[in-house]
Amino acid sequence: MNAAPSSGFRNIKPMSREERRALKDKVALEKDRLMKRSGMAAKLYRENAPKDSMGLTCPDSNAAGYLADADRFHSDVSGEELIHRQHVYERKQQVYENTRVKRAEREEHRWQKIEQARVAEEEYWDAQREEGGKSKKNASCVPYDTITLKYNDNLDGERLRYHDDMVRYRAALRSQNLMVCGDTRASFDIINGVNRPDAHDIPAPQPSEELAQSNFKYHVCLSCFGLYGGSTKGYGGLRRANRRHDRALPQCRRSSGRFCVRIATAMQGTEGGTPDIGAGHRPGPALVD
Repeated sequence: MNAAPSSGFRNIKPMSREERRALKDKVALEKDRLMKRSGMAAKLYRENAPKDSMGLTCPDSNAAGYLADADRFHSDVSGEELIHRQHVYERKQQVYENTRVKRAEREEHRWQKIEQARVAEEEYWDAQREEGGKSKKNASCVPYDTITLKYNDNLDGERLRYHDDMVRYRAALRSQNLMVCGDTRASFDIINGVNRPDAHDIPAPQPSEELAQSNFKYHVCLSCFGLYGGSTKGYGGLRRANRRHDRALPQCRRSSGRFCVRIATAMQGTEGGTPDIGAGHRPGPALVD
């Protein structure tokens, strides 16, 4: 507000006809009020507002929207296209590079997991080999090769070999006893008239040194001439021999368990652990294999 003059009267400049006419124009009134606003936005508007209608398309050189004609009307369209293509190419190359790095990291992580799994699997199988639990699944339950039918080169193989020899020995002895005691008293065969062969001693098989040193014994049941193995040392040993007898010779018709105890006690193996089956005993039924 203007200060009061020294004369004490406030002098107001009279408005011209154009100004009084502009007050009646709505557009001019709004423009005038916009120019008289307060605040930063109004200040920026007053500083950058064009003075006339030409200022909308042709601002002053110090205005923010000023652009020279050389920049607005240029003819290097191919240059702009080249710049655009270069920008697109660089962007694609950056995308390819990022993708390559990510895939390399992902592949490296995958191979690390594979290596860790391989190391863990090797440690697992090393532990299983040291423990030896899984190898028992493929181990044969018989002491001979199921393909070549050869006995294993160990104590179990020797024991099985001796058992098979004893089976053949008992078969030959049984055949001879049936011929001697089960046939007629004539010296020839009454059916075909052929002379019967003379009875001779059949050599009993002998166990190997390794098997003999292992204190392995066979026992023969006097009731059925069945063969079974095991030690009879002490009363507990006799009971174990009885159980082995029952498992090996289920068809034996023995009368009682005490009878089997006497059998196991009486039928100790001879020298080398070989039982003398035919010495002083009346042959019974067919021997049980």
